[in-house]
Amino acid sequence: MDISSKDSLNCSPVSAELHIPFPSAHLATVAYNSLRVDKEPKRSTTTKVLSLEENILKASFTSGDTRQLRTAVNSFLDLLILVSKAIDEFTPPDFIIKECPLMI
Repeated sequence: MDISSKDSLNCSPVSAELHIPFPSAHLATVAYNSLRVDKEPKRSTTTKVLSLEENILKASFTSGDTRQLRTAVNSFLDLLILVSKAIDEFTPPDFIIKECPLMI
């Protein structure tokens, strides 16, 4: 068996789903609007779908290639960290965060 063959390594699509909680629905919307503009490169077989559910940002990734999936998720997490730092930096100190339910 030739393990270097691309067909033998990728028998079926792989996927990853992330659920990222934010302190409020407003801050989740800010992150969603910041991250949704970045599309996956055309040469990539990875698709990314972002959605919001109250204060939870959901990101779903599907790819035919494990390496491309890992790269897409890592890139998304890098951008998410950047957006989170910007939210922390620019959210006014008197911004009122309504209590959000803990999602387990």
